[in-house]
Amino acid sequence: MLLLHLVNRLLAVVIALALLVLAALVTVEVGRWAVGEPSWIVPWREWTGDLTGLRADDGRLAAVAAGLAVLGLLLLVFELTPRRPDALRTEPLLDGVHTVVSRKGLASTADTAARSVNGVIAASSSVRRSRLHVTARTRVRGEGDDLRGRVRSAVEQALTDLDLTRRPRIQVSVTEES
Repeated sequence: MLLLHLVNRLLAVVIALALLVLAALVTVEVGRWAVGEPSWIVPWREWTGDLTGLRADDGRLAAVAAGLAVLGLLLLVFELTPRRPDALRTEPLLDGVHTVVSRKGLASTADTAARSVNGVIAASSSVRRSRLHVTARTRVRGEGDDLRGRVRSAVEQALTDLDLTRRPRIQVSVTEES
C-alpha cells in the first residue's frame, strides 16, 4: 500500500472519530442544558468567561489560528497529491474498449519472462513510477553481462506482447549465487 493511501486512510479515521466524539459531546451537553442541568463534561460557562476577556491581538489566538491553518494545509496537500496509477494502459484491442495491466501483473509477467532465460534460477520484479526493475539470480559464474542482456531481451519481448501505451524503462540486475 502506498504511503499516501495509508496517510489518507489514517487521517480519515482520525477525523471521523473526532467528529463522532464531538457529535456525542454536543448531544449530551445540549440535552443537559435543555433540562436545566449544569454542564457535565465541558465547562462552557468558564470557557465563555475566558473567551470574552480574550482580545484579537492575543498571541494564544494567533497560535491556535496558525496551528489550524497548518493542519488545514496539510490535509489539503495530502488530498490533492496525485496518486500513482494502479494500472498501466494498453493499446485497445477494440474501439471503445480500454484495457489495463496492473502493476503486480506487469511485475509477474517480467518475473516469468526472466525465469524463462537459460541460467536464471529465480527472478523478482517491481514496478515504480516509470521503471521496471528486474533482479535475476543465477548460479552461473562470469556471465553477468551476457545474462543481463538476455534477461532484458526476454522482458522487452514480454512487454511488447502486452502492447503498453507507455512502456516503463527496464532495469536489470543479475545476482550470482553459490
